[in-house]
Amino acid sequence: MTSRHLFFKLMREDLRHKIWMIALSSLGSFLALPVTWLLAVSDGYDYLPAEFPPYVVSGMFHDGLLISSGFVAIAGAVIVGLFVFRFVFHKNMIDTYHSIPVKRRTLYGVCWLNGFLIWLVPFLICLLVTLGMATVYMLGTPAQKWIPAMFAETGTNFLVLVVAFLLVYHLVLTAVMVSGNVWNTLVSMMILGFGVVSIYGLGLGFFAYYIDTFYSAALNPEPAFYSSPLLSAVLLIYWKGRVDVLGASLFVIWKPFLINFCVMALLGVLSWWLYMRRASELAEQGIQNKVFSAVLKFLVGLAAGMGGWMLFNLMVSHAGWGIFGLILVGVLAFGVMDIIFNMDFKAFFAHKLQMAATIVCALVICFCFYLDAFGYDAYLPDKEDIAEIAVYDTDFTNLNYYSNYANEMLENLHFQDVDAAYAYLKRMTDREKGIEPTSVNADSGSVRYNVYSSQHFATKITLKNGRTYYRYYTVTNNDLDVVWPLFSNEEYLDWNYVVHRNRAESFDLIRRYCFGKSSYVSEVSKESMWAIAEAYNRDLMKNPETVLLNQGKLLVSLELSHSGYREDYPDDYWIRNQRLDIYESMENTIAALGQLGYGHWVEQTDSSEISEIQFSIGSNSNGSFRSVQNLMDVVRNYYGVYEESSKTGTADEMTPGGQGYILAYTELDAEVFDVAIPMYDSYLSITSEAEIRELMQLLNRQVPQHTLGVFHKGYVQVNVLVDGGEESVTYFIRKGDLPEKYILRFAELYEQMRQQQESNAL
Repeated sequence: MTSRHLFFKLMREDLRHKIWMIALSSLGSFLALPVTWLLAVSDGYDYLPAEFPPYVVSGMFHDGLLISSGFVAIAGAVIVGLFVFRFVFHKNMIDTYHSIPVKRRTLYGVCWLNGFLIWLVPFLICLLVTLGMATVYMLGTPAQKWIPAMFAETGTNFLVLVVAFLLVYHLVLTAVMVSGNVWNTLVSMMILGFGVVSIYGLGLGFFAYYIDTFYSAALNPEPAFYSSPLLSAVLLIYWKGRVDVLGASLFVIWKPFLINFCVMALLGVLSWWLYMRRASELAEQGIQNKVFSAVLKFLVGLAAGMGGWMLFNLMVSHAGWGIFGLILVGVLAFGVMDIIFNMDFKAFFAHKLQMAATIVCALVICFCFYLDAFGYDAYLPDKEDIAEIAVYDTDFTNLNYYSNYANEMLENLHFQDVDAAYAYLKRMTDREKGIEPTSVNADSGSVRYNVYSSQHFATKITLKNGRTYYRYYTVTNNDLDVVWPLFSNEEYLDWNYVVHRNRAESFDLIRRYCFGKSSYVSEVSKESMWAIAEAYNRDLMKNPETVLLNQGKLLVSLELSHSGYREDYPDDYWIRNQRLDIYESMENTIAALGQLGYGHWVEQTDSSEISEIQFSIGSNSNGSFRSVQNLMDVVRNYYGVYEESSKTGTADEMTPGGQGYILAYTELDAEVFDVAIPMYDSYLSITSEAEIRELMQLLNRQVPQHTLGVFHKGYVQVNVLVDGGEESVTYFIRKGDLPEKYILRFAELYEQMRQQQESNAL
């Protein structure tokens, strides 16, 4: 009894010296809870439909008060942690406290408990006042049914805040127990609080900068967060605030809550253990614990060295400057830490061997990334070791996806054709070694694909021993032969293109896209929707290259969707719509649309209604040209039609009517004029009925869903005049589809403009 009486007497005496901390804590909790709630009510959030919990419940007690209270809890943990053991920083105070006739563990318990209660008691009082006001406010209204959920939500939030407070509180106490003054404590606290996650972030930066195939989306950064308590405490509050269910238990965030609880407990034990072994002579000194000091300096020196390498490499991409930046920043940071920890400016090089070891370690890490010393990019497993592969790219799906959809696909796809998987991996890893394939796609020599010459495909490889690894492989338009089997197989098509019955039954709208106008929306019955989807699936499976590679003439783009938000959305709940590009060769889909009365959706404009088709010149730096070769280069690049390495046939055979366009192009080819020929608003006009009919077989009223992929050739706008030129309509032609004869006709247009300019000059 005497011991217990002495404990509480000592608590009261200690609290008497901490009145200012109690007042500050009370003010913070008062502003974060009652005042914040009253502001929300006064701001007009007191009226919402009865079926929804009012903002003062769902907003304030769900995440509003959690965030404001979380800020007070973390800030309070830092302040209380720094000052609750303030006597350890002063020589004239520590002897007085240690002369009190109690054991050290008792003194630690008194100070620790007072620090916790300084935050807890004002917080609980303000929280209960706020709950009382909210309960009275909601009684007698439709919102009173949410009172139990409000109390449940408040209870789980309270537990989260307690763990967050103690996590930061114990971190600060750990830093206090190894430091002799507040300055050293602050530095130690920041290193312990953010050191590991900083090195982790630098490692990710090095992976992204130097490792070509690094796929960051497959990483789980949570372990690094848990090793950095300051960040982890903030994230714990953030994760709880993101829980969408009002009144949800801690089960929804059990993992981060439990891990942070364990880290909090370990830090608490560590701070107690360090205090029990703390020498009184440490007061007003730096950090005397050699192991602790060495670890902190190593973390700072390593992070600073890697940061210096990256900083100088970003300015000048050269390994020599990277080494210079690493040594400069690393030595400076390590030396400054020695000065701080020893409280002596002469201590900059006090631990030269530790400094050198840290710099060498940083150099080894940086060069491992710089040289890919472990063969990360070029790793190729043996063929017989491969179990399955999953490849995904956002240009190969007709689904509306969300940001994490690529990862979902990599986990769901299990393509087990080992020959196809190995051929793909061999091509990708050969490229990382600087080896390009000896053969290319048949048409890539004369018709180039889109402006993107390469693209990164997310890849997951599973080996027979159970190991999985992820890569972002660089694919070029010469890789279609090894990529096609991975995208055209039934499994991939089923996940990313096929319209499943459950999706079709959830859709009730079809949007038809039309360039330059609002999409046309039609309500369609579920039976009709499934009939269209079924026909589309048959056409897709019969000729997947039509849809995946945008081959042929596009008749219409349809988007299967639904009206409003659906809480009972089927298994693939993230899918909100599905885009169907209908091509001329898709006979089943076209027939289904006709039978259902939607045949007009795929009807094309009669060429007899078109009076003129205009092809623009494309983009040029200033819209003027000094030679026909300059013009033709721009036109060919714009329309994606390039000169073949060898032409067969005569000029008359290759030009309409034998009019000699190629000859004119050849004669003007080498001539460069002193004055540039302005062609800002010039365009190639086609008015011949036969040529209009020919071109209308190539023009699309709308572009497909994906046009920028490495295997897609892109589209160019074309101006079409209808009704005798009264109306101008935008069409599109796929790059590479415009016949050569029209490309060559731009040479004559150039000659006409040149002659006109000479005539005007005369």
